[in-house]
Amino acid sequence: ALFAGSRLLKGYRGGHVVIRFALGGCTNRPFFRIVAAHSRRARDGKYLEQLGCLDPLPNAHGERVAGLNLERLR
Repeated sequence: ALFAGSRLLKGYRGGHVVIRFALGGCTNRPFFRIVAAHSRRARDGKYLEQLGCLDPLPNAHGERVAGLNLERLR
């Protein structure tokens, strides 16, 4: 019975799927990816899908840029 149970759970990774920011960029120049990932994974670890991006620092026009792929959110 133990063998059959472990076989059924082989693909299960645990946790729920959450939407979070994954940090990228370098020192003093952060950049975030908006990703869907398992809740137990590391912040910058492997993710299921990238949904968008966010640049928190203002550009030359004083705007903070964010992009979302609305097709992927559905």
